[in-house]
Amino acid sequence: SGVLFRPDLVGTGAPEFDAGATGVFWGLRQEHDAIDMAGAVMEGVAFVLRKNCEHIARNGVELKSIVATGGGTKSAVWCQLQADITGLPVSVPVEKEAACLGAAMIAAVSHGRFESFGAAAEECVAMQKHYSPNPSAHLNKKYRRFCALYAASLAIQDIT
Repeated sequence: SGVLFRPDLVGTGAPEFDAGATGVFWGLRQEHDAIDMAGAVMEGVAFVLRKNCEHIARNGVELKSIVATGGGTKSAVWCQLQADITGLPVSVPVEKEAACLGAAMIAAVSHGRFESFGAAAEECVAMQKHYSPNPSAHLNKKYRRFCALYAASLAIQDIT
């Protein structure tokens, strides 16, 4: 659908860090339903991920892939959408709760079980699934609109 969602319900995080930003559904029509809105929410979050990836790349860091963690990794649709929107492969590790695994790896390195974090990652982190990006002119157009929607919202906020 043509529905866009700006997920700025508590302002924006990176790369804008705009506490005054607000969320919005844009492009809603009578024919849209809850599925269209849920899809727009997923796209909106993935568009923010793309914005951050582009910001990181502009600052000289070469991004080769994304490692997805947490509950969202249970959804193949969600992971594929992230790959399609960012243009980067998305990998899902066997252990999806990265914070717990990371804490255990820090403890293991600190205790001398591994000589480095790299060595700990080599032994403890394994990928389970991989999603390759499928370029889409439609998603690229929606991303440009998503970015323009933020700029338009700034202009609206400045109206007195």
